[in-house]
Amino acid sequence: MNPALALLRNQDLEPRRQLIDCAYKGCMSHAICQVKRKQGWANLCDFHYANDNADSSYDYCARHGLTTTEKKIAHTKAMLTAQKDYRAWMQHPKTALAQEFADKILGRVFVRERVPGEDDEPIDEEISI
Repeated sequence: MNPALALLRNQDLEPRRQLIDCAYKGCMSHAICQVKRKQGWANLCDFHYANDNADSSYDYCARHGLTTTEKKIAHTKAMLTAQKDYRAWMQHPKTALAQEFADKILGRVFVRERVPGEDDEPIDEEISI
């Protein structure tokens, strides 16, 4: 017998993950994801997750007055072509290098620039060669 197979047979199998029920009462399906709600996190099955997304998209369209397909297309095009602020990394830099650049750009830290010739040694005219 192959020694590798013997080792595999002697190992204990990992227990399966516990299946979690959907948060909706009466739903017999198992949850596939967690969604953050006002009350906390909810475990949802695929059917209720799709319904939740559909409900939120209908609410968004109602809030923005998007009643026709043409309005929805125009709104989407406007959102895609809108000017974005690509300097958001300056407000919340994630690395030390980004922090250093953000400080320089935003002027948080005074970085003194060297003026050419300011620290040159004076020339003694008495020395002759």
